[in-house]
Parts: sequence; C-alpha cells; structure tokens
Amino acid sequence: ATLPELLRRLTPTGLALVEGFKREAHPTLEVFRAANGRPPLHGDDPRIVGIASDVPFPQAAVPVVGLDDIEAIADLVTERAEALRLSEARLAACEERVKVLEQALGAVQTTATTALDPKQSS
Repeated sequence: ATLPELLRRLTPTGLALVEGFKREAHPTLEVFRAANGRPPLHGDDPRIVGIASDVPFPQAAVPVVGLDDIEAIADLVTERAEALRLSEARLAACEERVKVLEQALGAVQTTATTALDPKQSS
C-alpha cells in the first residue's frame, strides 16, 4: 500500500507518525546517532524539518534536539506536524507526478528500443 492509502485508513486521527517511506514527500525528523558511522541527511534533504541527535549540529538549518530529550522531541513533532488532509493531498499529487514520469520514461524507452532495432516496431 502507498502512504496516502495507509493515511486514509487512519482518519480521523490526531497524529500519525510514519516510519520509513523515505522517498515520500512528507515532513521528516532525522534521528542521527554518531555511532552508526553514517553521514547526516539534513544537509541534502529539504523534507527534514528537525533533528534528534546525540551530537550537536550548530550549522543545521533546522532545530536540533537531544536524542534523550523526549519532551523536546515531542514539541518538535507537534510544532512541525501537518494536517492529515494536507499530507494526503500533497502525497497524492506526488504519486500522480511519479505515474506521469513513469509513463514518460516508458515511452522514451520504447522509442529508444525502436530506434535501435526498427524490427521491434513491426
């Protein structure tokens, strides 16, 4: 199921926290642990609206709170939460754009295949 489909199943609800769906266009809280050895994502991902981390990020363009500061994390989540209907509409629009792009890509691939092997068009 897609994220919009899953969200529609939840309505009405006060708050839905989503784990995963990294390619979807919803606001994201980055959870960063230095011990994981991976680079932070917030510099390259405009969907990240806040960071919960075990190390400071003084240059971050979004709020940074401690991993153990549950109250600050809760405040950050509720401050950045978006209305479910708005999320559904935005995510559905993104899904539609993906479908259009997939169709366009399929047409380009078909054209390229035909151009390389004219017998394919028969």
